[in-house]
Amino acid sequence: KLSESTDEQREAKYRWAKVGEIMGIKVLFPKDGVKGKLPAFSNTPGTMYFKMNDKGKIDQLRIYIGRHSFIDIDWGHSHNGIPNGVAHLHTWKFDKNAQKMKRTNDEFRLLSKYMIKKYGKYIHEANPNVRWSM
Repeated sequence: KLSESTDEQREAKYRWAKVGEIMGIKVLFPKDGVKGKLPAFSNTPGTMYFKMNDKGKIDQLRIYIGRHSFIDIDWGHSHNGIPNGVAHLHTWKFDKNAQKMKRTNDEFRLLSKYMIKKYGKYIHEANPNVRWSM
């Protein structure tokens, strides 16, 4: 069973503020200038969140399966040969003890045609300058 402590849920609630909504997806911004990642857990099963950076630009979409992080699509930074502005995908998986979900930072890829078709409209609505290839 995943670790879903109420302390972790409370911390996520107080670290993020909803600053808008794009096509029904909440846009979250870290409160009090705290640098942070989107919450690992969502209180709304099967949701998605956009992350706004400190420059006011949206640079990530996190997709949840159930209440757990499943996929991150990032485009606000360069990453191992992928230039800034090109969307790439990270998945989440259980750690070796199957207690927590961890992002696979070293395992990333460009989006497939299927992923672009499914999520591209949301991403381009949030940031029309995102590219799908190098």
